[in-house]
Amino acid sequence: MKNTGEKQPLTERQQQVFDFIVSTLHNQGFPPTLKEICRHFSFESTRTAYDCLKILDKKGYIRKGNGKSRGLAILHTETQSTSVDIPVSDTITFLSNDGLHKTKAIYFDTMFFGNNENIIAAICSDNGMRTEGFAEGDILFVIPSPPTIGDIVLASVEDILLARRYYSTEKYNELQATEKGFPKIKFFSGDDDVRIIGKIIGVFHSF
Repeated sequence: MKNTGEKQPLTERQQQVFDFIVSTLHNQGFPPTLKEICRHFSFESTRTAYDCLKILDKKGYIRKGNGKSRGLAILHTETQSTSVDIPVSDTITFLSNDGLHKTKAIYFDTMFFGNNENIIAAICSDNGMRTEGFAEGDILFVIPSPPTIGDIVLASVEDILLARRYYSTEKYNELQATEKGFPKIKFFSGDDDVRIIGKIIGVFHSF
């Protein structure tokens, strides 16, 4: 039986995993990966986490996205009834490689973004951060703010929008991908060709 809409009881461990997914989604804007779930609960293998997610999926609490590192959607939570869907054009600017657009009709659940009002939405341009759950074609939600070391950010590199992890040294700044084949991007503050848009706080997967 899969996602019948009926509320089926969870075991103590299943409830703990579900609560962790919901908490992570609220705190960082996107769900945890299998490895993050394993690390949090000290599971010996990702198979244990995968089996637990499979049960949560069957019981109608989440929806798993096949092949997506962070491909989890919450289907049942006590706080959902207080959330609403609003169009991006009301509070969010949509950013593409062609510039800013304020009329794109993208809908999202406000419960995932708290009180943030200046969110930018952008299309992920490549698979450089695929293992972190950000794939080409995904919609990224970004807070325009100065990055801190280790943040996953949206950057404009020669007018191409890229998701990368940000690092900084005394000599230069650097953007790194997690996938092989994507070179590190070194730049200096004030460079015209590289600009940090802000920190990525959420993702909508293009299933």
